[in-house]
Amino acid sequence: MRAAAPLSSPESTDDISLNGGKYILFYDGVCVMCNDFIRSITEDDTGDVFRFAPLQSQFARRVLARHGHNADDMDSMYIVIDYGSPQERIVWKYTALTFVMSHMPGIQGWVGRLLAWIPTSLGDTYYERRARSRYDVYGKYDACPVPRPDIRRRLLALE
Repeated sequence: MRAAAPLSSPESTDDISLNGGKYILFYDGVCVMCNDFIRSITEDDTGDVFRFAPLQSQFARRVLARHGHNADDMDSMYIVIDYGSPQERIVWKYTALTFVMSHMPGIQGWVGRLLAWIPTSLGDTYYERRARSRYDVYGKYDACPVPRPDIRRRLLALE
């Protein structure tokens, strides 16, 4: 699994509580496909481990900057693991997708763990192609939509 190097100590821990969640997923908030994916995760995440923030948020910008990533790169989703700890790290693109899937119950979890065996370079190639065409295929909102209440309670940043 590809991950950014852990921090020696968090440069800036935002005053954000995960409220029982374990992982943060940063996603393109105006992408229809990405918002559908967030809805799907919310429905399937029986362990309630994922929290979300759009890449367009200042929170995402600050956390990704700590790891040398730019939130303006809307063609990737990121998972933050061990948020706020010295071991904080991120995974992105295909690795983030398989990470999410592998944390879902049932067949989706098995498929995610199986897909994680595909080399990252091949998985990222597939992911990047899909990311480049997502607006053409699925559409784009003019602004980040107001999420349903079940998603809103997991959202860490609304700005």
